Amino acid sequence: MGRAFVLWSLKRLKLNQDGHNRVLRALHHKEHHFKHFIRPELLALYSFGPELRMATVKLNKEKLMKMMKMMSQQEEAPLTLGKRRKTGSSSKKVVDEVSLPPPPVQKTTTPAPVPASSVEVVEVPTEPSSSRSVEKVPTLPRDASLASRRVKTVVTKEDIGEYDKVNTDVVKVAGVHSLMKGLTELTVIANYCIQWEEALLKQKVQISEAAQANQRLTTLGNELSLDRDRVVGELLSLKGDLARKEEDLRKALDGVKRADEQVKMLSSQLEAAKVLAVEEFKSSEAYDDNNTKYFLSGFSLFKKQAKEKYPELDFDVFQPFEDDESMMPVDDGNVGTTSADPQMDDNTTS
Repeated sequence: MGRAFVLWSLKRLKLNQDGHNRVLRALHHKEHHFKHFIRPELLALYSFGPELRMATVKLNKEKLMKMMKMMSQQEEAPLTLGKRRKTGSSSKKVVDEVSLPPPPVQKTTTPAPVPASSVEVVEVPTEPSSSRSVEKVPTLPRDASLASRRVKTVVTKEDIGEYDKVNTDVVKVAGVHSLMKGLTELTVIANYCIQWEEALLKQKVQISEAAQANQRLTTLGNELSLDRDRVVGELLSLKGDLARKEEDLRKALDGVKRADEQVKMLSSQLEAAKVLAVEEFKSSEAYDDNNTKYFLSGFSLFKKQAKEKYPELDFDVFQPFEDDESMMPVDDGNVGTTSADPQMDDNTTS
């Protein structure tokens, strides 16, 4: 990790010889082991990935202001130097502290050009020269020095001057602390991002399932609508058929009623005709001839049966009348008819 950090620091912005000498004079180091110094404000704005183009953290204005606020809070905290000494149970701990004044209020200003005599800028080519025909807007992944130029607009010389009187060990401890804290915060943010990505993935799956369910529901609704239209059409056709059948039934009932009336009328006419025919037949001569024939045949049969029953008697003396003159005339005032034979009168009355 330390070797990678040194290699990374060699490729990043570094101080020139004049700045290096100024730092050595400020720190009063006689036996120094460091040859390259990195500006502390760049530690919070650069990542330590292997790729140069993707090494810069994409920070928007809000995140940058939040980080600068956190750095200002850390700078306001007193830095502790030396060791603690215990004199006794009643004695207090003696601590040598070096308090740094709070940084002044920073205002957003337009980026100003920095003279090349103080800082040497190492630019990392992002694309080959053959593909630079179209100028693109500089971004953090494309331009390695963009973050440095942005930091120069925020971090002033007075802020850097506060570190001139601070020991290198203190800067190292503070830098490592800031670095580890930043890595911890980055890990937490990465974990949050992973959780959010998993939640988003689940939501995408749920949205996809909901879309499929909605599509199936829409298809089912369309099918139900088609079935409803078909059933409504069939119901309308059945209503039409039922109305036609009711009309036919009503006509048939009317026809049956008329037929019944005609049958009744014909029956009454037939009864009247039958009565009239009977009356006419009774008043005709054929009726009398038929009665006479029936009477004579019956009389002959009666005599035959009487001879068989009473053989000792002579029934030949009983002869029917040969003409109607021997019969008694019928009076107009009498209701019934009387004959000369008293036996017939008795049978008639009986």
